[in-house]
Amino acid sequence: MPTPAKKSFSADGLPGKNLETPIRELLTYGPNCDAWPKPVVSKLVDVLRGHSCIDGRGENRAGAMLYDELGLEWERYLRKPQNKDLYEIMDPHYVLIVHPLPDGFEEWISTWPAEKGVGSLPPPVPPTNYLFPFGDNTDAMYFIRAVTDQFPGTRALKLTTTALFVNF
Repeated sequence: MPTPAKKSFSADGLPGKNLETPIRELLTYGPNCDAWPKPVVSKLVDVLRGHSCIDGRGENRAGAMLYDELGLEWERYLRKPQNKDLYEIMDPHYVLIVHPLPDGFEEWISTWPAEKGVGSLPPPVPPTNYLFPFGDNTDAMYFIRAVTDQFPGTRALKLTTTALFVNF
């Protein structure tokens, strides 16, 4: 059985407008992550913590676009050895159950906590119903094994990334 998730991830999209101030402050140091001070990056990590998705629709578009502007520099910054503490906060593991879903899957997944005797399954990332964020690799792999043992032939894709999904 996996250990309880070290982090909990919200499937509610973080409003992009919440990102504008910390990202604008970060970008005052330039687009290259080598110039970004860790305390300023930490402010952005605090805003992003616990989210797997950014809502970039309507009034949230500008903040989501700014987040997208960080691009590969964001990933490069977090992967530096001296930033391991921030990387661990921003390192969710995603599992996507690929369609077509097997017969009985939706009923089975709805009974996950009670039937499996492990911590509750994190809510799926919106707007999908079958993309699940996990706080660590152990829990993600446990879920993949459980699904593929119960439904042989079902495909499950795992993605590990520090980037959040953006819903435009």
